[in-house]
Amino acid sequence: NTIIKIGHILDGLIIALGIAIVVLAVLIVMQSAKNKVLFVVLFGVETLINIATAIKAHLADEKLRFVVSLIISALALAITIFSFVVFVL
Repeated sequence: NTIIKIGHILDGLIIALGIAIVVLAVLIVMQSAKNKVLFVVLFGVETLINIATAIKAHLADEKLRFVVSLIISALALAITIFSFVVFVL
């Protein structure tokens, strides 16, 4: 029962983060030359979505989806750090 509630919370989080990605993508297209920090935020939000997906897969005992989500999360985190170094520092 608690796992189901956590799953619903993670679903809501994933939907909210997905909406944030769409908004950020629109802002990036409109202001790409002005605000490079949005790239970092976009990749960071994408990383959070992958982490939430990995947690949900772990709770559902879906091992392959869990491992794949963790790998994608690690790659997304690497891209986030790289984009922070390139665009912010």
